[in-house]
Amino acid sequence: MDTSRKALAIFVAVMLIGTVYASFAVYSSFQDDRVVYLTVEADKKVFGSSENVTFRLASLRDDYEFDLVDEYYESEGVQYGGIDIFKLSDLTDLETYFDDPLIMEDLRVRAEFYPFTAKIHFDHFSSEDGPLHLSWNGTVAVDEWSESGHSFIYYPATSGHYIIVPSQTVDFASDDHVFIIDEKAIFYYDSLDANIDAVNHPYDNVTYELTMRAPPGTVGEVTCDLHATLDYPGDPLELGDEVRMYWNETGVTLSTDMDTVRTLVFNISLPDQGYPNPIETSWPAVCSTVFFDAFLTTSNGEYHFGFWGEWEGGWINVMQY
Repeated sequence: MDTSRKALAIFVAVMLIGTVYASFAVYSSFQDDRVVYLTVEADKKVFGSSENVTFRLASLRDDYEFDLVDEYYESEGVQYGGIDIFKLSDLTDLETYFDDPLIMEDLRVRAEFYPFTAKIHFDHFSSEDGPLHLSWNGTVAVDEWSESGHSFIYYPATSGHYIIVPSQTVDFASDDHVFIIDEKAIFYYDSLDANIDAVNHPYDNVTYELTMRAPPGTVGEVTCDLHATLDYPGDPLELGDEVRMYWNETGVTLSTDMDTVRTLVFNISLPDQGYPNPIETSWPAVCSTVFFDAFLTTSNGEYHFGFWGEWEGGWINVMQY
């Protein structure tokens, strides 16, 4: 696994954990009489890949004036602000997803730092103009880092449940508005199916079962090339312990009539309960982390999908795209 990607993964993990609790402290300190509550709503529950996804920002109270500016800018090639749309993991239980009292702040942090997302920008959103209507064209910006620098590469989104999250869920500068994110911000996007079922066989191998199907509207069969990598940092305290493995296959045939299944087996050994904590053995173990990345090249374009997850007796902190 290259150093830049490993550093990015560590950075994302730290921000997701640390900022959630800092955000919650700020969120809990708001006073109702000086906060405007906003929300985001998808126009419908299911969108096809042949149409734009439309949604709106709206205020939940009519007695408060506000003018929210999308402070979009680029700092060293990284985009901030705006509205993020990202895919929920196939492991997500939509029925209980919002039961976690910290989920809204977790979403805000993911929207700000998650490297696989769609980014929608706007000029301003104000009480004077009413609800703000926006749309997404179905492409996902993949945040790519390499020795030559940083860039965003756009790929068509795969099928799955997506959620719309303003990066400015909490405005730390003025503390005057909060975005309330709930079920209305989730929609299903019907495109090329690329479901991932990841199974860890501790101390033996990790298996990824890919279930793929051509996008709706595809006539006949489409032939694809599948290229996948698995990055395993290994013991985070052991230099040189990282592993990168590859899977390449040409002539994969997809159609809309039936699933195409591929089982990818990577012979790496993940401990079932993580690595012993090097500072104090009685402290929580250091989780094993794996990064599965795949590209499917078709005549309709190249799709990018993957599965980042930590293993500790089961998958936790999963990010899927």
